[in-house]
Amino acid sequence: SASSAREALKVLADWRADAVLTDLAMPRADGFDLLHWIRESPFEHVRTLPVVALTAFAMSEDRERVSDAGFQGFLAKPVEPAQLRAAVARVASRVTAS
Repeated sequence: SASSAREALKVLADWRADAVLTDLAMPRADGFDLLHWIRESPFEHVRTLPVVALTAFAMSEDRERVSDAGFQGFLAKPVEPAQLRAAVARVASRVTAS
């Protein structure tokens, strides 16, 4: 867990995560910034992480923007805990299966 995109990068550098779940609306740096920084990380274990976007904006163009940006998943708020677990498990299993 991290309280900002910058803090998330620090956590990811030291911890081997299976996936990242990020809100798109964050102060100072948003989820799109975080995704960009993850993909530009000097650490391969960070660069290759699947990233799932969580947002209150759920229109088709929002989904398209998230997909075009390179997120591997999309969840619209409010999200049920079971949906959240399933989405993260789905993208994490893609990594462990390959």
